[in-house]
Amino acid sequence: MSTHYEDAMRHALSLALRGEGRTGSNPIVGAVIIDAEGNLVAEGFHAGGDHAEVVAIKSVASIPEGSTIVVTLEPCNHTGKTGPCTEAIIAAGISRVVYAVADPNPIAAGGSDRLRAAGIDVIEGVLAAPSRFFNRAWLSVIEKQRPLFIWKIAATLDGKTAALMEVQSG
Repeated sequence: MSTHYEDAMRHALSLALRGEGRTGSNPIVGAVIIDAEGNLVAEGFHAGGDHAEVVAIKSVASIPEGSTIVVTLEPCNHTGKTGPCTEAIIAAGISRVVYAVADPNPIAAGGSDRLRAAGIDVIEGVLAAPSRFFNRAWLSVIEKQRPLFIWKIAATLDGKTAALMEVQSG
């Protein structure tokens, strides 16, 4: 695997974090478009409106032939508040899609199949672990049908625990 895909994915992950708290019930997603040599062409992240892929595509006048879009989540293949990202990618003439995590949402899944059917090369699983970590709350809801719970407990060296009390001022 090319290291420039991993570098681009790290950048896409940093972009995705900019959308944290702004996407409602949707995942945080970052996208980076690179040319055939691995140079940055465009970038975007989901902040509640257009999806990251569409933000990146719309941010430039043209996309060089042979470009790759690197995305933290598989591009969606459905119409909701926005159109399918797969169709925007196809229309933009992007040659390759590299993504970290397959979309487990049955409503939006199938993006990679649609892209391959359109003749686009698709690579999946690049830096999947950090991408899953950043979207762990959303993934828990989709995959487990429940919110993510994190329970912290402190214990003394002799194995005893005590009730913790949170005090709010103001």
